[in-house]
Amino acid sequence: MEACVAVLMANERVVTAVHLELDAEYQRLDANFHTQGYQKRPPMEKLAMLRIAQQRARDAVADPAATATGTFSTSVITGVETNGTPSDVVRHDLPLRLSWTGLQQRLQHATKGWQAREVGFSEGYKFK
Repeated sequence: MEACVAVLMANERVVTAVHLELDAEYQRLDANFHTQGYQKRPPMEKLAMLRIAQQRARDAVADPAATATGTFSTSVITGVETNGTPSDVVRHDLPLRLSWTGLQQRLQHATKGWQAREVGFSEGYKFK
Protein backbone atom coordinates (compact mmCIF):
# COMPACT_ATOMS: atom_id res chain seq x y z
CA MET A 1 0.00 0.00 0.00
CA GLU A 2 2.75 2.44 0.96
CA ALA A 3 4.59 1.60 -2.27
CA CYS A 4 1.46 2.44 -4.28
CA VAL A 5 1.14 5.77 -2.50
CA ALA A 6 4.81 6.55 -3.14
CA VAL A 7 4.40 5.79 -6.86
CA LEU A 8 1.25 7.89 -7.09
CA MET A 9 2.82 10.79 -5.23
CA ALA A 10 5.69 10.81 -7.71
CA ASN A 11 3.22 11.92 -10.39
CA GLU A 12 2.96 15.72 -10.38
CA ARG A 13 -0.68 15.66 -11.57
CA VAL A 14 -1.65 13.40 -8.67
CA VAL A 15 0.12 15.65 -6.16
CA THR A 16 -1.67 18.68 -7.57
CA ALA A 17 -5.03 16.89 -7.38
CA VAL A 18 -4.33 15.84 -3.77
CA HIS A 19 -3.48 19.41 -2.79
CA LEU A 20 -6.63 20.73 -4.46
CA GLU A 21 -8.86 18.15 -2.76
CA LEU A 22 -7.35 18.70 0.69
CA ASP A 23 -7.55 22.48 0.27
CA ALA A 24 -11.20 22.24 -0.77
CA GLU A 25 -12.07 20.14 2.28
CA TYR A 26 -10.14 22.53 4.50
CA GLN A 27 -11.97 25.56 3.11
CA ARG A 28 -15.32 23.97 3.99
CA LEU A 29 -14.35 24.11 7.67
CA ASP A 30 -15.25 27.07 9.85
CA ALA A 31 -12.34 29.54 9.83
CA ASN A 32 -12.04 29.14 13.62
CA PHE A 33 -10.50 25.72 13.01
CA HIS A 34 -7.94 26.83 10.41
CA THR A 35 -4.23 26.72 11.19
CA GLN A 36 -1.76 29.26 9.88
CA GLY A 37 0.63 27.85 7.28
CA TYR A 38 -1.66 25.00 6.19
CA GLN A 39 -1.45 25.88 2.47
CA LYS A 40 2.35 25.46 2.32
CA ARG A 41 2.50 22.01 3.94
CA PRO A 42 3.21 18.74 2.12
CA PRO A 43 0.16 16.52 1.48
CA MET A 44 0.65 14.15 4.43
CA GLU A 45 0.96 17.02 6.90
CA LYS A 46 -2.07 18.70 5.33
CA LEU A 47 -4.06 15.50 5.71
CA ALA A 48 -3.14 15.19 9.39
CA MET A 49 -3.93 18.85 10.07
CA LEU A 50 -7.22 18.56 8.17
CA ARG A 51 -8.38 15.51 10.12
CA ILE A 52 -7.51 17.14 13.45
CA ALA A 53 -9.37 20.31 12.47
CA GLN A 54 -12.37 18.26 11.34
CA GLN A 55 -12.41 16.41 14.66
CA ARG A 56 -12.31 19.69 16.57
CA ALA A 57 -15.15 21.01 14.43
CA ARG A 58 -17.21 17.86 15.10
CA ASP A 59 -16.54 18.18 18.84
CA ALA A 60 -17.74 21.78 18.75
CA VAL A 61 -21.00 20.97 16.97
CA ALA A 62 -23.96 21.27 19.29
CA ASP A 63 -25.50 17.82 19.06
CA PRO A 64 -27.93 16.56 21.72
CA ALA A 65 -25.37 14.31 23.41
CA ALA A 66 -22.69 17.00 23.56
CA THR A 67 -24.92 19.66 25.04
CA ALA A 68 -26.87 17.44 27.37
CA THR A 69 -26.44 18.24 31.02
CA GLY A 70 -26.99 14.66 32.12
CA THR A 71 -24.52 12.15 33.41
CA PHE A 72 -23.38 8.65 32.63
CA SER A 73 -22.34 6.04 35.14
CA THR A 74 -19.15 4.07 35.27
CA SER A 75 -18.10 1.54 37.87
CA VAL A 76 -14.52 1.42 39.11
CA ILE A 77 -13.19 -1.69 40.78
CA THR A 78 -11.08 -0.47 43.69
CA GLY A 79 -10.34 -3.83 45.29
CA VAL A 80 -9.84 -7.41 44.18
CA GLU A 81 -10.17 -10.60 46.23
CA THR A 82 -7.45 -13.25 46.07
CA ASN A 83 -9.62 -15.32 43.73
CA GLY A 84 -9.83 -12.40 41.27
CA THR A 85 -13.36 -11.21 41.97
CA PRO A 86 -13.97 -7.54 42.77
CA SER A 87 -14.23 -6.74 46.46
CA ASP A 88 -14.98 -3.02 46.16
CA VAL A 89 -16.85 -1.39 43.31
CA VAL A 90 -17.45 2.36 43.32
CA ARG A 91 -19.98 3.92 40.97
CA HIS A 92 -19.20 7.33 39.52
CA ASP A 93 -21.74 9.56 37.80
CA LEU A 94 -19.83 11.68 35.31
CA PRO A 95 -21.04 14.53 33.07
CA LEU A 96 -21.77 13.70 29.42
CA ARG A 97 -19.52 16.54 28.27
CA LEU A 98 -16.48 15.04 30.04
CA SER A 99 -13.49 14.83 27.69
CA TRP A 100 -11.35 11.71 27.30
CA THR A 101 -8.61 13.46 29.25
CA GLY A 102 -11.07 14.31 32.01
CA LEU A 103 -12.29 10.71 32.13
CA GLN A 104 -8.72 9.46 32.38
CA GLN A 105 -7.99 11.86 35.24
CA ARG A 106 -11.14 10.80 37.11
CA LEU A 107 -10.29 7.12 36.73
CA GLN A 108 -6.70 7.69 37.87
CA HIS A 109 -7.99 9.59 40.91
CA ALA A 110 -10.44 6.78 41.69
CA THR A 111 -7.61 4.24 41.77
CA LYS A 112 -5.17 6.22 43.94
CA GLY A 113 -6.30 4.39 47.09
CA TRP A 114 -5.50 0.89 45.90
CA GLN A 115 -2.34 2.12 44.21
CA ALA A 116 -1.20 3.51 47.58
CA ARG A 117 -2.05 0.23 49.32
CA GLU A 118 -0.13 -1.73 46.67
CA VAL A 119 3.08 0.15 47.46
CA GLY A 120 2.64 -0.24 51.23
CA PHE A 121 0.74 2.89 52.30
CA SER A 122 -2.36 1.31 53.81
CA GLU A 123 -3.86 4.67 54.79
CA GLY A 124 -3.11 6.36 51.47
CA TYR A 125 -0.31 8.72 50.60
CA LYS A 126 0.89 11.18 53.24
CA PHE A 127 2.81 14.42 52.94
CA LYS A 128 5.96 12.79 54.33
